[in-house]
Amino acid sequence: MNEMSSYKIPETFSFPDNALKEKRSVVTCVAKIVPLPEFIDRISSFKKLVLVCAWILRFIKSSRLPVSRTFGYLKSSELHTGVVTIVRLIQQAEFPNEIKCLVQGNPLPKDSKLLPLNLFCDSEGVLRVGGRLSRNTRLTYDQNHPMLLPKNHEFTRKIEACRNSRPLTELSPDPSDFNALTPAHFLFGGPIHQFP
Repeated sequence: MNEMSSYKIPETFSFPDNALKEKRSVVTCVAKIVPLPEFIDRISSFKKLVLVCAWILRFIKSSRLPVSRTFGYLKSSELHTGVVTIVRLIQQAEFPNEIKCLVQGNPLPKDSKLLPLNLFCDSEGVLRVGGRLSRNTRLTYDQNHPMLLPKNHEFTRKIEACRNSRPLTELSPDPSDFNALTPAHFLFGGPIHQFP
């Protein structure tokens, strides 16, 4: 105790100027934007592509609005939004002039190959085909006005592969009948066992 009482504390204490200098740390992040065709090519099937897109859109929505965070399985509305988002991005890359004309209310150029399709932009921003089918009331909206897709695009091939893999008829209860009737029978004369 005596040792402590003999220690004198100075009235004012000053730190050197460089001792309390504020140091700021800066963090930088680099993000690589993957082009859409590369994103589509990396995923092997239509179903997986739609699921990945739907999960990404759910993550973005949950990040922006943490209050409306959704848990559990994907809903059918989220899957539909995934398909619409993919189609809209593809259309923006493949048909930019046509979209610009339709949004501005101008007619399509006379040399456009899409002129006979009677295109219109729906409420979701997707190019759809109009025409005579709209008179048939038994068809759904998607059947009356199909979404416009480029003919030789990878996404279109994935949809065709998915549709051609589904049987048109039920599988036969006959054990000697190995193949269900699929659209590939009409296209290639037999079932498709390996997709392009």
